[in-house]
Amino acid sequence: MTASPALTNSSADPAAADRRVPARGRFAMDAAFGKVFRNFRTVLTGQVAVTAMGFAALTLNARALDVHGIGILFLIQATCELTSKVLAFQNWQTVVKFGAEAVRAGDPERLRAIWRFGFMLDALAALAAALIAAGLMLFAPRLVGLDPVYGTIGLFYAASLILSGSGASIGALRLLDRFGLVVAANVASAALLLVNAAVLWLLDAPLWVYLVTIPAIGAALSIYLNIAGYVRTRQAAEALAGHESSSLDRRAYFRFALGVSAIGTLNALRQRAELLAVGAILGPTAAAFYGVAYRLAALMDRVGESARQSVYPVLSQQVADGDFDKAAALSFRLSKIGLALCVPGLAVLILFGGDVLSLVFGAEFEAARSNLILLGIGASMYLITFPLGPLIQIAMGAGRFLLITAISTAAFAIVGVLGPWLYGQAGAGAGAAAFGIVLASLSLGQVILRVRSSISEKEGVPSSHQTA
Repeated sequence: MTASPALTNSSADPAAADRRVPARGRFAMDAAFGKVFRNFRTVLTGQVAVTAMGFAALTLNARALDVHGIGILFLIQATCELTSKVLAFQNWQTVVKFGAEAVRAGDPERLRAIWRFGFMLDALAALAAALIAAGLMLFAPRLVGLDPVYGTIGLFYAASLILSGSGASIGALRLLDRFGLVVAANVASAALLLVNAAVLWLLDAPLWVYLVTIPAIGAALSIYLNIAGYVRTRQAAEALAGHESSSLDRRAYFRFALGVSAIGTLNALRQRAELLAVGAILGPTAAAFYGVAYRLAALMDRVGESARQSVYPVLSQQVADGDFDKAAALSFRLSKIGLALCVPGLAVLILFGGDVLSLVFGAEFEAARSNLILLGIGASMYLITFPLGPLIQIAMGAGRFLLITAISTAAFAIVGVLGPWLYGQAGAGAGAAAFGIVLASLSLGQVILRVRSSISEKEGVPSSHQTA
């Protein structure tokens, strides 16, 4: 028995949808595209607000603390954030995929079980992150560049990670038509951090106060999201009451979550590895040039990430409806839009990137122009193919996309070292470009092969892998 239309993108059986006139299919495609666009507009608006307020808070913190103090704050934050990202299950994607299947099946008990199991994984990962971060602060602070005295005052920040697990609730809210609530919560958190920075600046507060108030705001955000996710999941399950119930396949859920987690870990490490490689090969000055170029190119990465978050629930619902071809068509349409945005963006970087670096950071940073172009190529590949990664994860499994990401990461590691080693400063950023090109090529190839296989099956012609 199917779910109510309020909770799904399609109120009809996919087989019946195939028999409708083409105009209805185009209307459904436009409806899905419209939902992706609305989600993207919401996420991007929130990203702009969060970035602006974050930059303002950073400016106030930098003015309030001396260079040494802000450095300590950065090191403690980076240690805790990296630990949390490496161990997190990226649970929101898993909840969206399995939750869409439960909603499509009209299964309230399975929907509740998905949130409960996801929340349990989030809590365990958060506890492990807190213990490891606290262990580093207490027993090995010099490994992260801290004197033992500062490791001690970073313990509260590390302990706050216990409350940081909210991935399952974020996934539930994105799936169940509360996309804007997650964005609003992040904007509110950024506003609180800005107010906190202003108050502590006016009070001339010591460093330890920053290390208490900043993580406390982050913990409050996670608590709120978990409460909202639980309430929305319960409401959605009640709307499905009376339909069939089945148990959650926890092994399948965990396998998918583990694959998505591994992808997130590779990406988290990759985002920091090239800077370290540049610094090790060419020294701190080259690392500084690469660092400012990376921060500018990251703006394009954020657009791509916002788009990926926006399309994931829609593709999950289409695949759960058994309509891979429609999901693939939507993905290709969105990729064309990404291409249309990236071509002029890259042209601007090539023509005016050096001028922008010189104007914003100083004349000496014009030397980072080639780094900005290479990083821009990598970011462009991600933006062009942003819907293909989610489609592969949802329709073909997280393991398939993990393999693609691992191959792309290997290309990144090799080229990321060879670039600065062979070409000096001009080669820094080549790893990011290689990663983006390989990831885009492999992702596009996988989706094309799957589409051809689907067409062959519908026409009754064995696909190449079937005949083999």
